[in-house]
Amino acid sequence: MRFDDEVTRNIFYRNFYDPYAWSWQHDNSRWDLLDVMRACYALRPEGINWPENDDGLPSFRLEHLTKANGIEHSNAHDAMADVYATIAMAKLVKTRQPRLFDYLFTHRNKHKLMALIDVPQMKPLVHVSGMFGAWRGNTSWVAPLAWHPENRNAVIMVDLAGDISPLLELDSDTLRERLYTAKTDLGDNAAVPVKLVHINKCPVLAQANTLRPEDADRLGINRQHCLDNLKILRENPQVREKVVAIFAEAEPFTPSDNVDAQLYNGFFSDADRAAMKIVLETEPRNLPALDITFVDKRIEKLLFNYRARNFPGTLDYAEQQRWLEHRRQVFTPEFLQGYADELQMLVQQYADDKEKVALLKALWQYAEEIV
Repeated sequence: MRFDDEVTRNIFYRNFYDPYAWSWQHDNSRWDLLDVMRACYALRPEGINWPENDDGLPSFRLEHLTKANGIEHSNAHDAMADVYATIAMAKLVKTRQPRLFDYLFTHRNKHKLMALIDVPQMKPLVHVSGMFGAWRGNTSWVAPLAWHPENRNAVIMVDLAGDISPLLELDSDTLRERLYTAKTDLGDNAAVPVKLVHINKCPVLAQANTLRPEDADRLGINRQHCLDNLKILRENPQVREKVVAIFAEAEPFTPSDNVDAQLYNGFFSDADRAAMKIVLETEPRNLPALDITFVDKRIEKLLFNYRARNFPGTLDYAEQQRWLEHRRQVFTPEFLQGYADELQMLVQQYADDKEKVALLKALWQYAEEIV
């Protein structure tokens, strides 16, 4: 869902549709059933069959869940088949664990989630996230240390099941460096048990006692270790300042020169959104004659790219040369070689999967067509 979010937003942005409205209008949200299934497995697993991978860990792949629970899903990965299978799994959770389902549905709202978070008291909560890993049921007890210094929708949480010694012993610069170092590159160094929870992305948060003792034991989460860590954190309030500094002094974001990658450079004004609606309502052949003044400088460039991609026949000779030069700047030999190398690596990785290999070959063919 989160990957789909970004793809959908950028496609809408480049084609003059509101990139965000779909996720909030008409009481819509970014609620992801994958996290619902993870939460059900961790917190209230009764009544649902939970398949396992070859490594003995739970599998949350849709085709595995449907098969284990006798749900029709004969054409896995077909878009409509996946939609119906997802709805069927949601109905199963709603039927077998109605209280949990209703709680999660209600608490997809960020204001409901905010009411759970008590930063001054570091009130512990149970959090379900794929970042924790299937080996512990994607679940842990966490404590809120502080709100993000720049993003009002993000709270800085400590994983109480982790090793909190780095938070006590290291300065903020060292913590930041270690936080963004891959676990495989940490060596003997302990990972920093800190993560951001974005309350506007429908995270799973609940009262600490929602994770029952027997379920904590099943997931291998040491309750006493978590309580000990919580006590230490409360006795060392300076840790708050360290974690805030980690995110306050993060490397500044360098915006791209390519307008296609500038979605997050700012929101469009009401006037510009009205003008963009006119663009969508204009016959393609009339787009070159469209006389609109945009406040946001991105829109003029977006309009040119929009015409070039979708209606190349509307470009005059000078515009055709401009588009050709733009493509040359984007699709450099170095970029194309890196793209080809990555596709080749994936083809080798999925050599036994004909469907994926066909998709990868189609991607290369598409690249050849547009260069």
